[in-house]
Parts: sequence; C-alpha cells; structure tokens
Amino acid sequence: MAFTHAFTDVHGLTHTAAIMAISYIGRSGNTSTELQLNGDTYQSNMNNYHNINYRVVYWPDQAKKDEGALPMEYIHSDNSRDFNSQITEEAGLDNDALVLLAETHFKESVLNIAPE
Repeated sequence: MAFTHAFTDVHGLTHTAAIMAISYIGRSGNTSTELQLNGDTYQSNMNNYHNINYRVVYWPDQAKKDEGALPMEYIHSDNSRDFNSQITEEAGLDNDALVLLAETHFKESVLNIAPE
C-alpha cells in the first residue's frame, strides 16, 4: 500500500510525486487490569493498549520505483527514522490493518495531511 506525496526531504531536495510506503512495523501490546472494591465485591476494568513503531521509505517518483531503484528512508527533521503511535484496537488486527494504521498516522501526524 503505497501512496504519492510531495515533500522536501531533510537534504533540501524537493520530491513532487514521491512514492511512499511503510517499510517496517513492530507492534507491542500491554493489557492492564484494575480491581476496585465496591461493597463486598471487586469490580474489574481491563484495558488493552498496543503500540506500533514503523519506518517509511520513498522513491523520488513512480518511474524510479518501476526501474527497480532502491528506496530512500524517510528521515524526519529531528533526524528520527522511527515513528510510533498508540492504538487501542483489539490485538487481532491483521497485517493490512496495521499497515493502514501506520500509514494514516504518518500522513496525519508527520506529513500533516488532513484525514480523508
């Protein structure tokens, strides 16, 4: 699932139709359970949190990608290559859903593209 976007990279090069794709996703999960005494019984509250870390690559344009050129790694202005987001969806997300979550987070939080 690649998408096209115009941007200027950290080296000052402008890409008017870069092909961007999520190149790596790592997911970790955490389940927390809280118990609270209510009269003579305990009430439980369980929360699932999942963090995704991801990286993004790009080609300057579709022609370079089609020619088999190696992609470049997207580097943020603070020199970070890893991006992350916390999600609260169920742990059963399939691979396509994880890629879509990472892509959506990248578009909205890094590239500042308004949600569709």
